[in-house]
Amino acid sequence: IGCNNCPYKPVSWLTIAAIGALPALVAFLVFANTLSNDLVYDDKWTYQRVETFSNMPLQPFFRSGRSLTYLVHFIDHWLWGTWVPGFRLTNLALHSVASSLAALASFQLTRSVRASIFCGFLFAVHPVHGEAVAVIAYRKDILAAVSVFGAMICWLAFRGAVMRYTTSIILLVLGLFSKEAAA
Repeated sequence: IGCNNCPYKPVSWLTIAAIGALPALVAFLVFANTLSNDLVYDDKWTYQRVETFSNMPLQPFFRSGRSLTYLVHFIDHWLWGTWVPGFRLTNLALHSVASSLAALASFQLTRSVRASIFCGFLFAVHPVHGEAVAVIAYRKDILAAVSVFGAMICWLAFRGAVMRYTTSIILLVLGLFSKEAAA
């Protein structure tokens, strides 16, 4: 995407779409095997907590430091009911989005198509993300990554100070409400 006074060569929307779509597809394919997993680690506790509190007001959860994470869990329960693979599908979709945003943020920094797709692929398949994708309770890590990458992209993409600061701060605050370490 080009502008009149940018020093960079304009890039087509098709290229931008490929930079975002390829890592997302790889992330989905690599971690698709997690859909059939049973509840593991803290999943049982998280799953029971969401099921127990699904008919109660959400106010107590908005007082906690991970309000966005709990809200997404409740949306999952509303959407999927008690179907565990649905919760895992949400994690998989969020990881695909995070991989896409990693590639797009890399492109904003380097302006290199190859480097950004490599960065997205690396983020998509890196073993450190295995637990975050496979365990429902660790969704907070994926939500924090989505928020931080989104804030970084907005900061680099917008030239106007109002849009730059507003979108970046909103996304960073959402990151803080998913996991405190997003700061």
